[in-house]
Amino acid sequence: MKKMDKMRRINSKFRKFFEEDGWLVYINHHTRWNKDIFGLFDGFMVKENKSKLIKHPVVFFQLKANKFPVFKDYKEFSGKYGVLILLAKWVDRKGFDFRIIKDGEVCS
Repeated sequence: MKKMDKMRRINSKFRKFFEEDGWLVYINHHTRWNKDIFGLFDGFMVKENKSKLIKHPVVFFQLKANKFPVFKDYKEFSGKYGVLILLAKWVDRKGFDFRIIKDGEVCS
């Protein structure tokens, strides 16, 4: 499978998973000229009401396949700006595994 096809498939599964919980999800589609948001994130999601899954109105996220990215840059960004960051790893035949970074610390 090509990298772009795999990325689109993971993005679609992620979007469906969170839109079912009522989140408005924006995924920045990667191209040669259009890279990650702030050089770190694939997108962000917003929810007016509090979620059952995540109790924060705006969440930045990064999607990966089979391994998590290095946490250092995400911890620094979260600590500096006070945002919630969701790191999602897709593992074939197992599904998503999540890590949440809040105030510069990995919560789960």
